[in-house]
Amino acid sequence: IVDAEAYYQLSGAYTALGKFPDALAAIKQAMYIQRAEQASPEAANTFRSLSLEHLQYSTGLAYFNLRRYPEAIEELKRVIALNPKNAQAYYGLALSYIANGNRKSAEKQQETLESLNPVFAAKIAKLLSSGPAQRQGFGFIFTDR
Repeated sequence: IVDAEAYYQLSGAYTALGKFPDALAAIKQAMYIQRAEQASPEAANTFRSLSLEHLQYSTGLAYFNLRRYPEAIEELKRVIALNPKNAQAYYGLALSYIANGNRKSAEKQQETLESLNPVFAAKIAKLLSSGPAQRQGFGFIFTDR
């Protein structure tokens, strides 16, 4: 039986290898299976079920790693709609806004992070205070592991 967890793990492996298009395809397949299982509970397998929030977060990270920042922003906004206390999603959203050149929106996420995760807030503040030349190479592999 192939389940969402298998595709989720495959996505992580592809991310670690720097194969970001394959990582995105795998996480999208995981989301498809998860949604199908939610629509038909009798068809669901007995393995650990991943939450939609977690799968959408991973999809946002895959888009970020592909430098498809507008799509990463949309996915991460969906995560926050599901769980307004998800500090990792705000952090990823701030990084995506910075990468996309939207400083004001990144600052808003940094303010929200002050109460949720001061370490993430400080990292964003540091990126925001650095000049564009220092930020230019910040496109690192962002993972949820």
